[in-house]
Order: sequence, then structure tokens, then C-alpha cells
Amino acid sequence: MWPYLYAPPSLLLFYPLSLFSFEKAHVVFLFFSHLLLISLFWLVPRALCYPNKEKKLNQFAVFLTFSTLITFGPVAWTLQLGQVNILLLFLLVVYWFFAKQEKYLIASVALGLSIILKTYPIVLLAPLIIIRRYKEVFGSLLVVGFFSLLSLPLLPNNSWTDWLVNVVPGGKYLATPKGLFHPGAEWNQSFNGFFSKLSLQSINLGGLLNANENLKFLIYFLALIFIVCLALTSFRIQTFRCQKFDRIFLVSLPTIFLIAPFSWDHHMVYLIPSIFLLLTCSFEMKPLFQLAYWLVCVAFFLLLSLENIPQFKFYAVLGIWFLTLVTAGSKRANLISELSN
Repeated sequence: MWPYLYAPPSLLLFYPLSLFSFEKAHVVFLFFSHLLLISLFWLVPRALCYPNKEKKLNQFAVFLTFSTLITFGPVAWTLQLGQVNILLLFLLVVYWFFAKQEKYLIASVALGLSIILKTYPIVLLAPLIIIRRYKEVFGSLLVVGFFSLLSLPLLPNNSWTDWLVNVVPGGKYLATPKGLFHPGAEWNQSFNGFFSKLSLQSINLGGLLNANENLKFLIYFLALIFIVCLALTSFRIQTFRCQKFDRIFLVSLPTIFLIAPFSWDHHMVYLIPSIFLLLTCSFEMKPLFQLAYWLVCVAFFLLLSLENIPQFKFYAVLGIWFLTLVTAGSKRANLISELSN
């Protein structure tokens, strides 16, 4: 595929694969992805339950982790397509786990590598600044800066020029990057994908969608609203006695997914931590409300897992984002790591 769509420093992470033929590299990366997937069976429950030490909660988290990772459709699609989403999920969970323990060095490296790999996790820096996690922000930017400088002498001279000229302009809403599908492809489940589909189908919504410029303004406006909601949630939880980092992480991942220009079905893998946090959350309310909450979460999970109904997945992601916003901003919500604090 031309041009190379990811930021040039990400090529440094995949250099070892260039030592193999394409077929062997595929097998090596598939094996590596399975190892990471197995490691997540241990790492996700630890991240979920820290600093909670109750044995029963850990057992529940282990069961939830195993059943979700095994049955979640986007995990299988990622493995089938040879995508990097499991690696990205691993880096995000490593960051999540060590940041909660205030081990800033490992957390910063993991977050920095996730930004190098996929770019989109850079959105996490904004809420981290709001909740005053300055060491992680500064450390991750140092990692990104180091790999960016390292890429200058190690990569071909035109790598950065090619990316800035041919890729970055195509990252705008309603734009089609060179060598890629139109953003209105049915697999794109972001805001850009949703409205690009409407544009392609020439659906008339009060005349607003007839002009691409108006439509583009609407997408940018909605993306801004989502970022503002993330920022307001970050400010709100400052007054809570809770695991602030968990709640920021809960809202940030679906926000990143929705505002990204391209969020394919297999990218839903990195929504898994938010889904975990929703399914393990309890409310200081009537049991009937709790049951309804869990049923809605499970319904959205199933919608994302099914392969043959892409037209409904955007609404499921939007629903998950709304649930994360309500959960993170509610004083009556208790995440699994807060239950014994």
C-alpha cells in the first residue's frame, strides 16, 4: 500500500520483521500477537482490580477477561488480517497497569510507544494534563521525540516528506487518503465514517448534508464536543474520592475511536478496557437499574462482536461512549478497583 499511512517512527518498531520474507513475517507476527493475547489474560485483571485485593473480584475479572478476549469478534479479525491492534491494546494496558502504580518510567514508555504505533492515543495526553499526570505526559513525549529523531538518520530521506505531503492531508474528515478506501466504506465506524456514508448515499437531512463543507463543519463540531465532554469529565472527577485514572481511561478510549478519521471494525479491540470497566462497575442504586445497565452493556458488546451487521456498530460504539461518560461522571458508580478502598 502506498503511501505508508502510519507515522514514520513506527517503522522502527517493525524493523525486525523486515529480516524475514513476507510469508515468514506474517507467521512471526501472528505468533507474537498470540503471545500478547495470552499475556493479557493475566495483565487485564491485574489492571482492573488494582489496588483492590479481594480474591473473588480478581476471579471474576479473570473470567471476564478470558471470555471477552476469546469471544470478541474484532480480536479474531485483527489476527486474521495481521493488524497491530492487539499490540496497541497490550501497550495501553501496560500503561494503564503501571500508571495506576505510579511507575512513571514504564508507563511513559508504553504510552509513548502506543502513540508512535497508532498516533491516536495522543488524545490521552489532554485528560492526563487535566488530572495532573505531568510525569507521564512529559515522559511519553520524550519517547515520541526520541524515536522521531532516531528515524531521521535511519529511515530513507523522503519518509517524513512522503508522510507529511501524501498522508497527513488525507487524514482530514471527508478526505480519502492515497491508497486507502473512501471514509464512507462500511467498515469505518467513526463519526467521519458515519457521515461519509450519509454523504455517499445522498441522504437529505433538512438540506444540511447536501453540501460537503457544511457536513465537514458538522463532523469537526461533533468531534470538538466529544473532546470537551472528555475534558469536563476530567475536571469533574477532581472532586471525587475515586480512581481518577480508571475513569479517565474509561471515557478516553471510545472518544478516541469516534473522533478518529478512520476507525475500522478491527480497531474495536482497543475498546476492550472500557467494556471491562463498564461490565465490572456497580451502582449505589436499585438492583433493577444495575441489571438493566449490565444488559445494555452486553447488548452493545454483542453488536460489536457480530460480523454481518456493520450498519449498527457505530450506534453501539456511540452507546458505549455515552455509558462511559455517565459512569465516569457519576458519584454513585463504583469501579472494581474502588470497591474495597
